[in-house]
Amino acid sequence: MIKTKTPDPIILAMLRNQQFDELENYVSRGRQLGHTSVAGLKHRWATLMREWVKDFKGEIDNQERSDIQAELQLRGIELPIELIGNTFRSLQQLAQKAADEVEFDPDRKAAGEEWLRKELARLSIPNREKN
Repeated sequence: MIKTKTPDPIILAMLRNQQFDELENYVSRGRQLGHTSVAGLKHRWATLMREWVKDFKGEIDNQERSDIQAELQLRGIELPIELIGNTFRSLQQLAQKAADEVEFDPDRKAAGEEWLRKELARLSIPNREKN
């Protein structure tokens, strides 16, 4: 069983903000998946998730997956986690392993902390009003 920590509220806020940015980006590009069936969106999302897990550290373009997630969100439909049960568990394990690797690598940890500082500064109220 994977041991997970309770997410920090700031991290959750950052993730929600990122999700909103991705949704806004998708809509601004014309909502190209608006006529795709729910079944088609779910099937393609599951396929893309499996591909991501197979090449977790590789250079995968997640734009299509992000767009599908945005379209499902706009329709009020939950992500079909049930279609990727084992894949989802593998993704959780890979993400935890990657987080552990960063934790014990001083250079990567410093880079991650710098990125986090920049993201928090970007999300501050005065900066958010500029976006």
